[in-house]
Amino acid sequence: EAIKKIRNISGPTNPHDARDQRPGSVRALGTIVHLKNAEGEPIGQRMDNLIHASANAADAEREIKLWFKPNDIPPAMRIYQSVQCKDHYYFKKDTLYNRYEPDSICLLAPGDAVWASDLEVLEKIIQGKPAPYTLQAVAAKYLINEERENA
Repeated sequence: EAIKKIRNISGPTNPHDARDQRPGSVRALGTIVHLKNAEGEPIGQRMDNLIHASANAADAEREIKLWFKPNDIPPAMRIYQSVQCKDHYYFKKDTLYNRYEPDSICLLAPGDAVWASDLEVLEKIIQGKPAPYTLQAVAAKYLINEERENA
């Protein structure tokens, strides 16, 4: 019931639909940006929403962990388990290493905050075991917009 109320307050995903169907909703304040190619011809559109609301608790967990690192969320507001990394994890050409390799990037280092589920994925990959999701999904999240020196 609470999820339904939140989704009603959010409004339809498309800001135009939100303005027509739920004018008082948050998404009614969003915009649609028309995209054009170098010649000025329309090639599509981008929706700029002001809010995201998942359909259910499982989707919310997946989406929060997909788009945010634990440090992006204040500790008191985290509802999913995070831990401190105790080992080094390096990433190079879609391969994970637990020691530095030339030209590898430090993905995580001791003391870094990490979702417990992401660390579980890395540990399984290092052990050569099947993981619930990909190394690329973890690497993209922890490396995006980061400038790091190899440790």
